[in-house]
Amino acid sequence: MGAPPPCAAATARSAPSPRRPRPPAAPPPPPRGAGGATAGGGRAAAGPRGNRHKRTVAPQAKDLIGARLAALVPEGASVFLDVGTTVEAVARALRGHRRLRVFTSSLPAAMLLAGREGLEVAVTGGMVRGADGSLVGSDVTEAVARLRVDFGVIGCSGFDDDGAPMDFDLQKIAAKQAVIARARQAVVVADAGKFARSAVVRIAPPDAFALLVSDAAPPAALAARLAEAGVRVLAG
Repeated sequence: MGAPPPCAAATARSAPSPRRPRPPAAPPPPPRGAGGATAGGGRAAAGPRGNRHKRTVAPQAKDLIGARLAALVPEGASVFLDVGTTVEAVARALRGHRRLRVFTSSLPAAMLLAGREGLEVAVTGGMVRGADGSLVGSDVTEAVARLRVDFGVIGCSGFDDDGAPMDFDLQKIAAKQAVIARARQAVVVADAGKFARSAVVRIAPPDAFALLVSDAAPPAALAARLAEAGVRVLAG
C-alpha cells in the first residue's frame, strides 16, 4: 500500500491539547471604611439611600423632629422647606398652624400643606430630580435669591467631623446653600441615625446654622463641635 494522502496524514496526527484559560484574578479588597465603618470607628461615608428606603427609616423620630420644630415657628412666620423625608415630617407638623407663608422646593411638602386654610404655599420652579419630588436647577436658586425668610429648614445625610451637615447630590446642595443664605435662621433637621453617617459634600460650615433639631442628643464629640460653632441643639 502506498503512503496515505497528505490530508489523511495530517488528520492522523494527534492535535495539541487546548490551553486552559487562567482563572480571573481575585478583586482587591475594598478600602477600609468604604460603605461601612471607618478605620478609626468614626462616621461612615456610605452611599445615598433610595427614596423608598428613606421612607422606612425612623418615621417616628422624624415625626418627633417635625413636632419639635413646628412648636418653635410662630404664627405669621415665613418658612422655606428643603427636600427629604425629615423635612416632609416638618411640613406635616406645620399643618396645625393657622397663618404661615411657606416656600419649598419639595413637591411632597407642598402637597402636604396645599389647601390648608391660612397657609400660603409657593413652590419654586425647577427640574424634578429623583423619586422624592425634589426640584433643582437655576430656577430654584434664582427664586430663593429673591426671598428673605424667617426659617430655612434644611435636611442632610450626615455630618462632617467638625459638625458640618453633609449630603451627596450637588444640585440639591446648591439649593440648600441658597436657602441658608436667605434665611434669618437656618435650621438643620436630622434623626439620630445621621450622627453616625457622613457623605461626600459639605452643605455649609456648622456656624451657618442657628439650630439642630433631632430626636436624640448627638454624641459628645459632635455635640462639642456644634457648641463651639454656636449651634443650639434641640433634642432628647
